Amino acid sequence: WIKIPSAMLTDDNLLRECAKTGKKIIFSVGMSNLDEIDHAVEILREE
Repeated sequence: WIKIPSAMLTDDNLLRECAKTGKKIIFSVGMSNLDEIDHAVEILREE
């Protein structure tokens, strides 16, 4: 699995590359707002 820290949740390129691995992804969301979390989920769904 891959853990993405909340500070990196807005890095679309990182999210896309992680999604391409096919591994499970865990978000740390402590510093993120709901819009950032929703956006990250949408990016992963695209891949």
